[in-house]
Amino acid sequence: MRIVDQPNNLTTFICRHLYEKTRPIVYVVADDLDGTVSMLCGGDDCDVEDPANCLLVGIGHMRDNETALKELTELNSGIEAYLTKDKQWILTHRETGVNQ
Repeated sequence: MRIVDQPNNLTTFICRHLYEKTRPIVYVVADDLDGTVSMLCGGDDCDVEDPANCLLVGIGHMRDNETALKELTELNSGIEAYLTKDKQWILTHRETGVNQ
């Protein structure tokens, strides 16, 4: 799936840090079952198991506010994307950890 081509209202789970713009996005994954997308800051203290730390937004909101997503063109089911410190996306298979 191309993130840039998804409808603005595609369900996207994000951590509170991204919503409050206190941290950058560093991790993106598309759900294998329903195609929803999760985007996280990757901080050690980011407890996404706590519902108070997660929000639902449309992917259009994230595309408009996170310039790094413009560089992430493909994100297929079963693939995780990590943003490196030099702003390059690394894609790996979730189950194997092998780079795509």
